[in-house]
Amino acid sequence: MALTSELMGKEVITSQGQFIGKISDLQFDEKTWRVTAFYVELNKDVAEEQKLKRLFRKTQVPINVDHVQGVADRIVLKGSKKDILKLISATPMSGFPINGNTNQPT
Repeated sequence: MALTSELMGKEVITSQGQFIGKISDLQFDEKTWRVTAFYVELNKDVAEEQKLKRLFRKTQVPINVDHVQGVADRIVLKGSKKDILKLISATPMSGFPINGNTNQPT
């Protein structure tokens, strides 16, 4: 089992090893105390590729834990970069993650 502090700042990569970004925050279910999603601070190139680059702010996107293939030195997501970018583009954006908000879209 990983501690939340161990997850913060970990690199997030696709199943093919392509760098997407780093963990910047976590979302959890207040009733079960389980992490339901994590926020990825997108790599600048990925954010620009998706036209998500924000002026003066880092671009963060929520990723549901169902899309995680594995956790070790890095967080490995299920799917290729193309699959992950589709997932990101289909997810409503939020400027600031809110921990514990189970109504937050994932």
